[in-house]
Amino acid sequence: VKLDEVSVQDSYSSEQENYLVASLETASGNTYETIGDYIAEKKSHHRALTLTESRPDTAIKKRALACVYNNLANAYGNVGDVNTKIHYLEEAIRLNNALYDN
Repeated sequence: VKLDEVSVQDSYSSEQENYLVASLETASGNTYETIGDYIAEKKSHHRALTLTESRPDTAIKKRALACVYNNLANAYGNVGDVNTKIHYLEEAIRLNNALYDN
């Protein structure tokens, strides 16, 4: 029996790929935080933000954005940028309130 070759790229829709890559960027950012590479942490979380913002506007996107904003707040806190940390925390809170007030 010969199995057809299927690449990972063929197995997922572009939206699913976007979600997976954003999740990997988030995991990478969290790993960079653990090892103390805060610049790489910020870069990974910003890539996750860009990917997440490009998704269709749904409740899932809003929940994902709230998580990304929270991660960015932590990343900016790690480098001592309190004003940017507060900005991202406020964005995360705004999205969470919008999701759970309905």
